[in-house]
Amino acid sequence: MVYLSYIFGLFHVLMIMGNRLLSFSFLGLIFGIYSILGLLADFYIIFLYQKVGFTYLGKIVGIKHLNHDTTEIEMELSHPFNYDYGQFAFLKIFQKGFETAPHPLSISGGQRRTLYFTVKNSGDHTKNIYDKLQIGSKIAVDRAYGHMTMEHGSKQQIWIAGGIGITPFISYIREHPILDRNVRFYYSFRGEENAVYLDLLREYARQNANFDLRLVDSNENGYLTLEQEEIPDQTTVRSGPLPMMKALAKQIKKKNLKAKLTYEGFKFK
Repeated sequence: MVYLSYIFGLFHVLMIMGNRLLSFSFLGLIFGIYSILGLLADFYIIFLYQKVGFTYLGKIVGIKHLNHDTTEIEMELSHPFNYDYGQFAFLKIFQKGFETAPHPLSISGGQRRTLYFTVKNSGDHTKNIYDKLQIGSKIAVDRAYGHMTMEHGSKQQIWIAGGIGITPFISYIREHPILDRNVRFYYSFRGEENAVYLDLLREYARQNANFDLRLVDSNENGYLTLEQEEIPDQTTVRSGPLPMMKALAKQIKKKNLKAKLTYEGFKFK
């Protein structure tokens, strides 16, 4: 349908401006180039991407329910998967009862052929994962995406996570048992029953003096605010609900215009 809409759109433009666009001119050349590129891109996405783009085949080898609505999936892939800590990837699940369309999931760790995703139940597809996903189910993964990578920031960083937004940070923590930078980490959640990886975070803070863990339970302490916090000239990495991240970004910039902000987010159900 999208492909046909694009073709009809081009046809409509040609009907209106055909004489100008089909003549040998700079405008006609630009129109022709972008029209062809658009047609090729649409053709690839619609007809080829899901067949040739998902080159990492594998199966589910572990399922862990972290709380009442969050699942950690462990999978074994056909060949080593390269990613930067903090990225996400598209996953297809070939199990009866699951739609075959790919969905983006945050990577929560893994090395070589082992990969972890952590998924919060927030809609039909993610509820299906929590309730019905089975060990042994076949899967396919696209490459990693995203720019919220902690490794490329400064050696002094502030990390801010809200709810399931903690997942990208877990991938870094798991693969760096000895923290190689100074980090102040704010993790905001609504009641400990809704938090994940608390034991891992507390143990990590005990083992790394340069990991300053700030747990904020909004049920007990109210919403996370940085208005009274010192914000130095360092990288600030954020992941969580968009309204929360926007509010905190304003507070950070109000405190220090030089602070470098990085945010990665997507929403799906």
